[in-house]
Amino acid sequence: MTDVVFDPSEGGDPNLTVEELEAYMLQYFGCHKVIILEDMNRDGTGHIDMFCKQLNENTMIVGAYENPADGAPG
Repeated sequence: MTDVVFDPSEGGDPNLTVEELEAYMLQYFGCHKVIILEDMNRDGTGHIDMFCKQLNENTMIVGAYENPADGAPG
């Protein structure tokens, strides 16, 4: 997931800690490892599926801007 989960302007909870999030993900979804990526600017939604895809159980592909300035706030 992305760090948008902590951003109140995006409906996230700024008081939620990483440890609490990890506990929730384990309890409700059985996730033993939670990876939180920094949201890419201009991705459209802040949702991880805009720039990251799970290929199989052990492999993820993560997009990147060829020119980092393309992802800068505009």
